[in-house]
Amino acid sequence: MVNGIDPGGNAGVFPGTALQRSQAVQANYVHIFTPTLLLELKAAFQRFALNSQPVGLGQDLATQFGIPGANHDYVSSGLPLMQPAGYETLGAASFIPLIEFENTFHYQGSLSWTKSSHSLRMGAALIRRQVIDTQSSYPRGTYNFDGNATNDPSGALASGNPIASWLLAIPSVGQLNQNLTWNGYRMWEPNVWFQDDWRVNKKLTLNLGLRYDVFTPFTEVHNWISNVDPEINKISHAGVNGVSNTAGVRTDYSNVAPRFGFAYQPARSWVIRGGFGIAYVPQNANSNGLLKNPPFTNGYSFINDQIFPTHTLAEGFPPPQPQSPTNPTTGLIAVARNFQTTRVMQYNLTVQKEFSGNVVSAAYVASLTRHALLAPNIDQPLPGPGNVDLRRPYYFLFPNISTISYFLSANNTNYHSMQLIFERRLRGGLTINSNFVWAHALTGGAPGQLIDNWHLEHGSTGTDIRLRWTLSANYRLPFSTSNKFLNGVIGGWDLNAIAVVASGLPFTVTNATPRENISSAATQPGGVTVSDRPNRVAGCDAYAANPTVSQWLNPTCFFAQPLYAAGNSGPNILYGPPNRHLDVSLFKSFPIKESVQLQFRVEAYNLTNTASFANPGSSFGSGTFGVISGTVGTPRQLGLTLKLLF
Repeated sequence: MVNGIDPGGNAGVFPGTALQRSQAVQANYVHIFTPTLLLELKAAFQRFALNSQPVGLGQDLATQFGIPGANHDYVSSGLPLMQPAGYETLGAASFIPLIEFENTFHYQGSLSWTKSSHSLRMGAALIRRQVIDTQSSYPRGTYNFDGNATNDPSGALASGNPIASWLLAIPSVGQLNQNLTWNGYRMWEPNVWFQDDWRVNKKLTLNLGLRYDVFTPFTEVHNWISNVDPEINKISHAGVNGVSNTAGVRTDYSNVAPRFGFAYQPARSWVIRGGFGIAYVPQNANSNGLLKNPPFTNGYSFINDQIFPTHTLAEGFPPPQPQSPTNPTTGLIAVARNFQTTRVMQYNLTVQKEFSGNVVSAAYVASLTRHALLAPNIDQPLPGPGNVDLRRPYYFLFPNISTISYFLSANNTNYHSMQLIFERRLRGGLTINSNFVWAHALTGGAPGQLIDNWHLEHGSTGTDIRLRWTLSANYRLPFSTSNKFLNGVIGGWDLNAIAVVASGLPFTVTNATPRENISSAATQPGGVTVSDRPNRVAGCDAYAANPTVSQWLNPTCFFAQPLYAAGNSGPNILYGPPNRHLDVSLFKSFPIKESVQLQFRVEAYNLTNTASFANPGSSFGSGTFGVISGTVGTPRQLGLTLKLLF
């Protein structure tokens, strides 16, 4: 802090004070009708309050520094965020203050009935959510500075300095975005369910269930929400001109969730287990679903001329006023009319065999996600020559914006795996657990090279690890002696070991020089950059004949696609080097008294100091393509630890 001013900054965190408070109360009522019939009623209330504050809140620092219009109310107090290119930021962070109050009312009733070989449970619940929220991306404004304003007047390029431009108060870009309302959101979540645990006979048990959920879209108590409707190409204001109080978003009534499980023991040492279930995850309750759009937002931005800049910090920002719904100036948020709840279908089948006190298992485990959340920029232009903005789908409707985040449930992901497990139960002081997983995780497509063809993005997920083997063991060292003192030194030691070998993570080959000419439009909401990928030679092995850190890939397997076209190389089609490490610990506990122990540990992480290399450079056409220049994980680390256990 200098002269009472905290420089703040926004290096991926929220500097400032965060005040949180949570309160809850619950009442239960249980009535036993008979020894086999039980009624349980519950009512609960929870309140959560969050006030995440920026540095300088309550101080009109922008005004003191001669930047008018930035501090126009309490929420916008503090110093604007300033980013000289290549240097740390200065000022209050973006997206704060975040002020939120949440009230949750929960009512539930359930009936339990044991009848013969059936254990039956049924119930219903109702959840009411109330949220008061205010948060803006840049309530006091943000400025970027580059070296253009201070370039050599003779015309030498890149001769300027961002700090010099900042000292001259000449930004390259300026922006102010603020939500003008404190919104009060409301949401209902009713559900009903039934479950039967049926002991068919001594060998077979069935678990049968059915659940039904509804998650209503948000409403706002004053109808201060609006939605961009691509079906009619306009911004619809909740409660106006026949638009529903959910701004046109319909309730999804299709959330039926069956559950099935079984356990079968065909012989004394064999067990077969399996199950299937559907779970629903509401995704409309995140920040994109809050529908903060014009006319309830204020937006202003400028881009300075690189040669003759006209905007300075002394100019500041104009007084806040609602954006026009017909001519907005900052990005918009749209929620699909038929937005559906994300559903996850999980199923598994496991066979277990016991022998000599050990257990081996073989399992098939899968998870299928449907209607997963996507938020593409539907104003992303198609590839082509000439002006990028003129090719935006909504340019002639909203010419002053470049981003419309379309919040919809349209992605599908699949995970399939074979899992083999060996368990050696404690015998002779030794326990072992070894498991091997062969898996594949796929995504069904998302925004990418072409906004009108998401299937080009179908492929492995970024976390797809095909093979993974893990071994963990604990061994009580068999050292002991009849000498009590000596036994206290050499006896009672345990040795732990964990070994992991896993295949590498996938990565995508991209063009060092983009060919599609969609410029910054390739950045999707959330900072996800669209890949401009090259063409791939059919049948060519993309890995080097003898992969090394200096040449992991075969560059002849790729070539630049034609200008203004999408490449045919898919996402995440290649994999990096494997990951291997061995962690070992040796420890002993010394009793101090009945409930207190002092534990001494010697620990070694990556004992063999085996290097696990990072993925190679994947920018086709660059000098680092196929070159591995880093490692992941940690080198060998040794540590001595004392723990007091009580």
